[in-house]
Amino acid sequence: MEQQEGSKLNEKLLETVSKKIEFRWQQIGRELELKQAQLEVFKKEFPNDHVKHAHLMLLKWFTTCDPEKRTLKTLRDALEDAECTEAVNCLPSDGQ
Repeated sequence: MEQQEGSKLNEKLLETVSKKIEFRWQQIGRELELKQAQLEVFKKEFPNDHVKHAHLMLLKWFTTCDPEKRTLKTLRDALEDAECTEAVNCLPSDGQ
């Protein structure tokens, strides 16, 4: 089941989600266990572009995290903890 769930988690979905995160991207990044220093790099490279920050943050998580944690559930939990309802609603509903 996890493999099927992982196959739904792709760059296109991450791009869609990133457009809904807005200013909460750093909080979500911390929930996804990214280092604050990496989040600061995104801020410096693209000042005032929250969508770009969110997209880079999600891509960093997707490409560097433990494959067991790279799931819709992990992403959904982080988005829910940050109260990003619009972003949660972008996720496929069958991922726990």
